[in-house]
Amino acid sequence: MREDPLTGLPNRRAIETLMADLDRGPAALLLVDLDRFKAVNDTLGHPAGDELLRIVGRRMTDTAGPDWTVARLAGDEFVVVSTLVGDAAAAEDLADRVVESLSRPILLAGREAWVGASIGVAVTGDDLEPTELLDVADFALRSAKQGTKGEVIVADAELRGRARDQVDLEAALRRALDEGELRTLYQPKVDLMTGAMVGVEALVRWERPGVGLVPPSEFIELAESSGLIARIDSWVLATALCDLRRWNGLRPHGPRLLLSTNMSAWQLARIDVDTEVRRALAMEGGLDPAQLTIELTETLLVEDPEIVARRLRKLRETGVGVSIDDFGAGFTSISYLRRFPVSEVKVDCGLVWELTGGTEDDGSFAAAVIALSHALAIDVVAEGVETAAQAATLRRLGCRVGQGYLFARPLPATEIDALVVAETPFDVTSYRSARQG
Repeated sequence: MREDPLTGLPNRRAIETLMADLDRGPAALLLVDLDRFKAVNDTLGHPAGDELLRIVGRRMTDTAGPDWTVARLAGDEFVVVSTLVGDAAAAEDLADRVVESLSRPILLAGREAWVGASIGVAVTGDDLEPTELLDVADFALRSAKQGTKGEVIVADAELRGRARDQVDLEAALRRALDEGELRTLYQPKVDLMTGAMVGVEALVRWERPGVGLVPPSEFIELAESSGLIARIDSWVLATALCDLRRWNGLRPHGPRLLLSTNMSAWQLARIDVDTEVRRALAMEGGLDPAQLTIELTETLLVEDPEIVARRLRKLRETGVGVSIDDFGAGFTSISYLRRFPVSEVKVDCGLVWELTGGTEDDGSFAAAVIALSHALAIDVVAEGVETAAQAATLRRLGCRVGQGYLFARPLPATEIDALVVAETPFDVTSYRSARQG
């Protein structure tokens, strides 16, 4: 089927076939993403959202004219393509007119709604084949969405080169998942009073052949935009729970190690996370859910608070903990500590580093976060602990647990095995721990 059943427009398959069948020649493609569709859909309901998409499709068709084909790719993403127009100026002019058309109010169930659109534009040329247009326009669209709403970005030579690099990197990341190139490392969480290792945070790295360990900052954003993040998050969770079961066996009579794993906004929004967590726990012989905490970034909470709150409540019903990572790095209201079912706060490393800055106000925000968390019966973990002075100040403020280079860098599972068996406490008083290496 090559027709979108909702709007009657051509679908992604039709557009990809059109691009594949083109010989070298003029072609231009506009990738259109609605700016506020999600808010309208959540406020007025899915039937209104479906009607909005149909109206948007008709407006874009009327605006584009006979030389262009309008298609719906998925969700609120549309494409406008021409095999007659190969001029960047003409494509940009159409993009501006589409933005203007979609900025006008749309009447839905007797109420006016505004959506607007951001657009990435790609045009064939000496260095761009028709089959590359969609990928390059997607990269231009991502650049457009980083600016103000209603932005139009036309891919120039530099951006086209960067888009190709991203396409190559995505292909390599897909191979990495298929061929087992991802690695899970663990950074210990340490009791700042006793030096005992009380838990670990699971961190993903990519051991790329010929490159070495690639940090997540270089591939996680790509994984999210490509949809690969769901496979990565699921793999990390399954791998970490398997390791946790082994650690339970290595220390059957001692205190159980706690495990934290990260969850992306993409996964929380698109996947039935509570079901996935239950399934993953059951596959490892029914691990105690209380040993697992899911870490979410602070910025994720503000994107769609109502939906996030509902999903987190379902997640908490499984018995696992929920932690806000990098707390204090953004602008989240502290009222969210009561609004969301949070069991733990991780004080951002920037606030921890301010603890020993030498001025009167240094550390005041960290102290406030710790005090408020205690008042709300929420556990506190300090990130980025690098000096004994920071650890001492955190102890004085009542923060019980910390992680950072003072104790250890992220370690492979085999080194955590040795720490679990030895039960040797970390040195919480000297600057450099023996395990920092």
